Amino acid sequence: MTRRRRSRQLRTGLAALGLVLLAVTLASTSTTLAAWTDRDYGKATFTAGNVSPPTGLSCLAGVSRFDLTWTLPAGGLARTGYTWVVKPIGALGPSGSGTINNAAATTVRLNGGGILTVGSGTFELRATGPGGWKSTPVTATLNVALGLLTSCSVP
Repeated sequence: MTRRRRSRQLRTGLAALGLVLLAVTLASTSTTLAAWTDRDYGKATFTAGNVSPPTGLSCLAGVSRFDLTWTLPAGGLARTGYTWVVKPIGALGPSGSGTINNAAATTVRLNGGGILTVGSGTFELRATGPGGWKSTPVTATLNVALGLLTSCSVP
C-alpha cells in the first residue's frame, strides 16, 4: 500500500468518525420553544389598603375586672377580628394579650389580676385585616390595687 492510499483511507475514516459523532450529538440534544427576542412592558396602578382602628373605646372597672367596649371601625379593609395587649407599667402591673376572631365583636372582659397585682398597665386594641395587617392602636390605662380594686381611663 502506498503512502497516498493510506493517507486517503485515514482521511475517509476520520470523516466517517466525525459524521458518527455529529449524528450522536444531534440525536441527544433536545429542542426548546423558549426565545428571549421580544421585549414586553407592563403598566399597572394599585392602591394600598387601610385597616381602620376601632373608635369610641370606653372602659368600666369592676371588682377585679375591666370591661372594655368599642364601636366597630367604619371604612377601610374588611376586618377579621381584633388583637389586644396589656403592657405593664412597673414590675407588678397588669399584663396579658389575646385575640378576638370575630369582626363584629365590640367588647372584651379582662381579669384584674392576682392578689399581688399592683400598679398600672396600658391596654392596646387593634383591628386585624386581611393578611394579618393591623390598624393603629386605641388605648386605655388600667389601674389595679391588690387585684381587687380597679379603675381605668381612656385618653
